[in-house]
Amino acid sequence: MIQAQDKQAEFQHNLGVFSKAEKFWGWDTPAGERRGLRRVEKFLEFLEPCKGKHFLELGCGKGWFTQRMKDCGARVTAFDIQKEFVEVARRRIPQSGVQFVVADSEFLPFASGSFYGSYGAAILHHLPMETALGEVHSVLKPGGKIAYAETNMLNTQ
Repeated sequence: MIQAQDKQAEFQHNLGVFSKAEKFWGWDTPAGERRGLRRVEKFLEFLEPCKGKHFLELGCGKGWFTQRMKDCGARVTAFDIQKEFVEVARRRIPQSGVQFVVADSEFLPFASGSFYGSYGAAILHHLPMETALGEVHSVLKPGGKIAYAETNMLNTQ
């Protein structure tokens, strides 16, 4: 479990990069778009078929991956602990097929067996792994799949 002061420090860090995250990570460049699409391709390769299936996205941020999963025909419940990110994602993406939630990965507010699968990008290094993945497992249907892209080469996880 992450201590309250650690979560507060994470919130402050996230707010510090809030306005410049896409620029910083290059998501708004052709190369950044291609990198992101390769991650989506890998998610879909593992999570297929996605059309009509209900997925949980951990750490949706501003919705970049949410949009692409929705585009493949998936139903998505996307959450982030940072309400500012969720508010931006809600404005960016039409609600059809997507539900956005402000939630903590340590205390997921979803019923057991709610999701076919779960995915996320660059989120694992922000989480208390054992607790968060235990929570994710509890909300997946039996045999549910998870796919996470963690491309931070310095991440010890």
